[in-house]
Amino acid sequence: MRIKPTLNTILVTGIAAGTYSGMVAGQDTSPVSEPAASQGVLETVLVTAQRREERLVDVPISITALSSEELLRSGITSTQDLVRVTPGLEMVYNGGFMQPSLRGVSSQGSSAGDSSNVALYLDGVYMPSQPGQMMDLPDAEQVQVLKGPQGTLYGQNATGGAIIITTVSPSLEESGGRLSAGYGNYNDVNINGYYTTPLADALAVSVAVSSHDRDGFRDDLVYGGEDKGLRSSLVRGKLLFQPTDRIELTLSGYSAERKDSSPYSGLAYDNRSVGYLAAAALPPGYDVPEPDWDETSTSRKVDTDNSTWGSSLLAEFDLDFGTLSSTTSYTESDVAMAVDVDYSFFHMANVTVELEQEFFVQELNFVSEQFGNWQFSGGLFYMQGKEEYVPNTFTYAFNPGPAPAVSESEALLTPIQYTWGYIEKEIYAAYAEVTYDLAERWQLTVGGRYSEEKQDVASNWPDTRSSVVVDSPYNTASFSQFTPRATLTYAISDDANLYASYSEGFKSGYLSVAAAEEPPVEPEEITAYEVGYKGEVGDTLSLSAALFYYEYQDLQVARYEAPNYIYDNAAEASMTGGEFNATWQAIPGLTFMAGLSYLDASYDSFPGATAYRWSPLGGNVTVDFDASDSDLIRAPEYTGFINASYSVNTGLGEFGFFAAAYYNDGYNLELTGSIAQDSYTTVDAELSFTPAAFPRLRMALWGNNLTDEDVLQSLLETPLASGVSYGPPVTWGLRADLEL
Repeated sequence: MRIKPTLNTILVTGIAAGTYSGMVAGQDTSPVSEPAASQGVLETVLVTAQRREERLVDVPISITALSSEELLRSGITSTQDLVRVTPGLEMVYNGGFMQPSLRGVSSQGSSAGDSSNVALYLDGVYMPSQPGQMMDLPDAEQVQVLKGPQGTLYGQNATGGAIIITTVSPSLEESGGRLSAGYGNYNDVNINGYYTTPLADALAVSVAVSSHDRDGFRDDLVYGGEDKGLRSSLVRGKLLFQPTDRIELTLSGYSAERKDSSPYSGLAYDNRSVGYLAAAALPPGYDVPEPDWDETSTSRKVDTDNSTWGSSLLAEFDLDFGTLSSTTSYTESDVAMAVDVDYSFFHMANVTVELEQEFFVQELNFVSEQFGNWQFSGGLFYMQGKEEYVPNTFTYAFNPGPAPAVSESEALLTPIQYTWGYIEKEIYAAYAEVTYDLAERWQLTVGGRYSEEKQDVASNWPDTRSSVVVDSPYNTASFSQFTPRATLTYAISDDANLYASYSEGFKSGYLSVAAAEEPPVEPEEITAYEVGYKGEVGDTLSLSAALFYYEYQDLQVARYEAPNYIYDNAAEASMTGGEFNATWQAIPGLTFMAGLSYLDASYDSFPGATAYRWSPLGGNVTVDFDASDSDLIRAPEYTGFINASYSVNTGLGEFGFFAAAYYNDGYNLELTGSIAQDSYTTVDAELSFTPAAFPRLRMALWGNNLTDEDVLQSLLETPLASGVSYGPPVTWGLRADLEL
């Protein structure tokens, strides 16, 4: 069987501005073992970025790899937090939909059937749901962020890259686990843990649970108190059966619910809302709320609710000539969102999103053994999915009034548009990749993937007051693409490599459910060139660097006309950039890591751009302009980090210290550049103590965003307002981690 990380494997951190990970050892459940960091050497990192387990230094892809211990110590509890340890990555909401951006490659729309440009895989299962990309990580064993197009190995919606999450697997060797409990400001209560144990010689089970509740960060100027905050829970179970040394079967199931008001609990940017214009009609002396970045003043108590459950079966067969694996999965999601689209204290317009999603995915992958100078891999992929509005409702107040003096019922909020409808997808794909040792130090990898997708839509268009679903004018579309990849690698030594790669990716075209009269949006395509270096200098220093250039065509852009998105294709864009990372094990127990990313991303040609601009007469108006040479959204020019971790053993026990600083140069959130994130620097820190008398207990005092930076996390532009919300302010707390 292939080597697999066990429950207590020491995996290391990969905090890299691209290609290599920093290395800090985790904790072993055995109190007599010592992590590599305490011995003053770097630990070997294993990743599965190329569908096989390899040393990170040998993989010619820009990767950030994070171990469970680094996630814990860095305060990373969800996928949104990954931005703090991955330069070049942005995790921004579009309304209530999480949309990762890697090196400036990002989605803009949030309609049913639209997909992210960054593919997310959970335990080998592709997760196509955009709301589902916001995920808690209570039992993550490793997270890998792959930068650059991954169209050959990971499919058509990986133009920006891929996020690979591996959770704790059952162990046939021993029982063990971890229980964490913490309390922080804003009544932050976070309890999570996992446990695995053998049930028989060939049977083992693992269970993970998580509960995270937190008050809202923003003072509510309309109703008092705060926004609803976070309410999240998860249960995951796995059953491992190994009938022979050559066969492993893992059956998994999970159920999760995440309620969070923060994506929509915000304010109108610069008071850009028709609601504030309506304040002129109020009687003299009325106190008009003017929220700051840490406040909200919506007339509706907004919220998001994403409930998901799923199951999967992973079967692995160790053959004489390679490893064959099969992944079969089924997931369902129910998404509900309550939105105040005018972002004001006036009852004017609301949207209620009710979206049901279901996906079946079957994937086969084969990785060969080394045959002389040859090694190859290949796979087949099939997905069938359906996303349905049940319905998406837009309501408008025909006699608007300020809340809470006027209730929603008194304002006569009347539904004026429903979106009933669905989109069905069927995807087929096949890939193959061959690696050949050209000479003693030279290696060539060539591969390609062919993808074909069919989409069918039906909706209640043009009668948006009816629930009768009919075929749309553009009710069927098909898209196909071949995405090749080629990489040339030169081994400077056993622990250092140079590589040059060429790769392509594409995001599939799209049929709109709501705007059924619109023709399909064409696929967007990306071509990437990258050269890089990965290497270790002795046992204590690792260095990496990468330079890249992207050519981007037919970018899919979208604007929100509540309750629907209108899609179009931009013309051309390009990205040029570089990344550098260094990790230094200075002395036993002391590790420094630093990384820097540079990105120049702009539209080369976009003469027919459409965007919103604020009108002094009320609301946003749609304008056409030439966006050529404009910066891409969510594409900061510079991002970087530096952190240090130190641990020392004393007679009382082990004391630990961790501090991390992250810098972001700022970026635009929409095409005109009128709504932008300023540059900011966040600082996170943790102090920990493990008593000598009880080495399985670790207690920590932690703090995040200690610089109290105001960071935009969400933008929703409509004809009525430009609504934004901000990320967490200073947060701190205490946590106890118990190795079971």
